[in-house]
Order: sequence, then C-alpha cells, then structure tokens
Amino acid sequence: MRCVGHCCRRFAIEHSEKDLHEDLARWRQDPGTSTIRDVEIIAPMVIPIARSRNGLEYVYTCKNLSPGGDCGIYETRPQMCRDFPTEQGCHFRGCKSSQSAYYGMPWWRRAVTRWKWLKSLSDSHMETRK
Repeated sequence: MRCVGHCCRRFAIEHSEKDLHEDLARWRQDPGTSTIRDVEIIAPMVIPIARSRNGLEYVYTCKNLSPGGDCGIYETRPQMCRDFPTEQGCHFRGCKSSQSAYYGMPWWRRAVTRWKWLKSLSDSHMETRK
C-alpha cells in the first residue's frame, strides 16, 4: 500500500509563519542571507494549524497535498519532505504504507514501539529545555 500523505496533513517545524516569511523576504533580496533551508518552497506551502504543546515547534499542513494524498510539487518538494520518513519509518497512526514504522507488526508490538517513540520525543524535548 502506498503513502497517503499523513506527514503532509500535520507536521511540525521550529519556525513560526512570521519567521518563515521574514526569511523569505531576505532570500528574495539575497539568497545567501537565508537561514532556513528551502525557505522559498516552504514559506508559500505551509498553512498554520497550531503551536506544539511544548511551545518549541509550530504545526502546519501543506497546501500542495491533494485530497488523494499526492504531492502537488513532488519533483521540487523541499529537503525536509524528501528526508521523510526517517530510518525509523513513519509513525503516523493509521499509516498502512510499507514505510510505516509498524508495518507487519502485531498490534501489541505496534503499541510498544509507538510508546517508545513518543517517549523518545518527550525525552529529547526535555533535553533541549535544560
């Protein structure tokens, strides 16, 4: 089964919409002054949804995602999209893709794996706050 864009429907990055557009303005003046990789692609594609619970990230959806889960800018998508999923696989609940971190696992193994992954995220955010 193929991916249907769970990661594009809801994703978090460390830059606010304001930060993205300010960096995009700098990039338009001189691309060498941009501090956000692929800002010329990312800034116009994001639609803000929320701020993360820990306040360190901003949650977005992508306006280039079709209702069927296809990417409208697949050939020119930013590096953050090309890099997903990581070697850990996709952790979105309900992902039936072979790229799912839970692909082929029994239900109990999926639950343990997801709990460990969520705990690792919590632990890594605690480290950044220290």
